[in-house]
Amino acid sequence: MDVSYSKIEEQYLERNGYGIECMLGNELYFEHQKITTEIVKQFGDSTASYGKRKKREIRGAVEDSHDVPNVAIQRTFYTVHLNGKITLECQVTGIPPAFAVQWQKELGDTTMDLTSDNTNNYNGSTPDTPSLTIFNAEQSDHGVYICTARNNYGIAASPRIYLKLTVGK
Repeated sequence: MDVSYSKIEEQYLERNGYGIECMLGNELYFEHQKITTEIVKQFGDSTASYGKRKKREIRGAVEDSHDVPNVAIQRTFYTVHLNGKITLECQVTGIPPAFAVQWQKELGDTTMDLTSDNTNNYNGSTPDTPSLTIFNAEQSDHGVYICTARNNYGIAASPRIYLKLTVGK
């Protein structure tokens, strides 16, 4: 029996509406979340035991990082009903903070910038509200999205986010 990876991937995409890479991305993301949560627990406990002086030293070290923003997402796959509302979650952190957040939608080999100003269909894409909310989802909203953030040191991008549009109940 001769079955290729591309044939399996094609069947998976037809059955689920998204590619295997999205499923694998979700698995990796959940493992990352578990590890990150454990690190935060340990780091939080250790800073509490050192008192205020240690916290100031850590804060000062972060202020001198001179790095691009950190762009994090909660999920890599979302589903929305036709004419529904969905928020694609994105968190942007960093010192110095981001002064611009931009969502992009992949269109083949190119990307289209999405802003709240394009139409009344989108809200977000700001440093204060980096998540993207799509109102009255249309068939054209189905696709791949990326959240980007810019600070004085450059641009950082999130992993791809897949949005599937469903019709009916």
